Amino acid sequence: MLLISCKKTVSIDEIFVSLSASKTKLSADGLSMSEISVQLSPNSSADRRTVVFTTTSGNFIPGNQDKALVKAEYNDGVLIAKVLLRSPLKPGMISVSVSPEFDSPNSEYILSTDIEAVPSEPFSMKIEPSGFGISSNFLTEIKLRGLLKNSENRPVSSGFNVVFEDVLLSGLAANGRFRAVQNQTADSSSVSAIYSAPAYPIGTEIKIRAVCLDSKGKKTVVRDSLLLTVNK
Repeated sequence: MLLISCKKTVSIDEIFVSLSASKTKLSADGLSMSEISVQLSPNSSADRRTVVFTTTSGNFIPGNQDKALVKAEYNDGVLIAKVLLRSPLKPGMISVSVSPEFDSPNSEYILSTDIEAVPSEPFSMKIEPSGFGISSNFLTEIKLRGLLKNSENRPVSSGFNVVFEDVLLSGLAANGRFRAVQNQTADSSSVSAIYSAPAYPIGTEIKIRAVCLDSKGKKTVVRDSLLLTVNK
């Protein structure tokens, strides 16, 4: 816990007693939460018990903002202000700080604590097409969306890459066309592409495959596939 002060005439004990987090490590899945609590000095006057929580990543709920004003209340005789921090989708260190709301020399005093957002790794992926029938010779297009989940069926962190492939049942490349490719997870925990097929006879089946890559660009076991059929 870090104490920052530009004034030396006021003791921090006159404002805050402690700052704590219920969890100091969160999955960067956009859903995990930690309760941040600050204990105020029992000498705080009744009209000066509102504090400002600020975070460098993630957001406070309700409100979905990086700043929250909270009035301290007594809990078992202790004056405490609490707020829930929701994790971001981007891994990294989160710094959460609290300071007095009122305008006085005391407002220069800040308590801060760090929380680590660890990567939410892909465990499964499901591809959903806009349809299963496709025209030959690039005449129609199929929209593809791949939704990735971690081992707890929650969103994955941003920044994971996926490669789209098309092959014939013989194993040969189908040589279709992917466009508008979004192959990196962002705030929706998904990837997407639009596909069109080259000239093939009616009834030809084309396998569309999406494979998640690791940090070195190598294919992983996290993948899914589907069959499209040339119907005209």
